[in-house]
Amino acid sequence: MNDKCSAGTGRFLEIMSNALGMDIDSLCNLAAKGSGITISSRCTVFAESEVISLIGRGEKKEDIAFAIVDSIVSKVSSLCGKHSVGFNYFLYRGLIGE
Repeated sequence: MNDKCSAGTGRFLEIMSNALGMDIDSLCNLAAKGSGITISSRCTVFAESEVISLIGRGEKKEDIAFAIVDSIVSKVSSLCGKHSVGFNYFLYRGLIGE
């Protein structure tokens, strides 16, 4: 991605967790209990609007959390697919300066 787009990054996850009113760890734990909803937008700003709409519709937080994590997985999977086949890719949540 570039410096103007956070889709598929930790910043995306941070913004989405804030929209749900929880921290990132809580969002990820909650996502493991959800299913059935997707977020169609790759843009962080539009995805945040989708999350707010889903909350307004009364969708369960665990399903929204699932959709957020699934959106990131989809984006990262797409990016990894453009590179060498046969490699494993991992997402790492480290601390700044680590």
